[in-house]
Amino acid sequence: MFPVWDSNGMGYCPFSLSSTGTIALQFQYLVARPPFDADAKRDEFRERLNEISKLNRGSHVLRRRPSFPLALLVEPAQLDRFYSEIEWFLAQMRAGSLSE
Repeated sequence: MFPVWDSNGMGYCPFSLSSTGTIALQFQYLVARPPFDADAKRDEFRERLNEISKLNRGSHVLRRRPSFPLALLVEPAQLDRFYSEIEWFLAQMRAGSLSE
């Protein structure tokens, strides 16, 4: 499943959910989506996601689709953190796509 948000006529998909129980972060496809076309903005998103316990992805993933087990989000605090980072992503998406 690929949730897609639209901003200014452009689709954004920050992650996908797999039936195998994994979440794949879609950094590879964000390369062409402002403001995430800038490495620094994708890296900021990666760093924010790394605040989720046991999720530690290096900067080498900024043009890839790293995944992690959905089970990392079983604890309510971790799931809330994930939601917060997606909300941050959406705010950045809206601000960045409107400035283009």
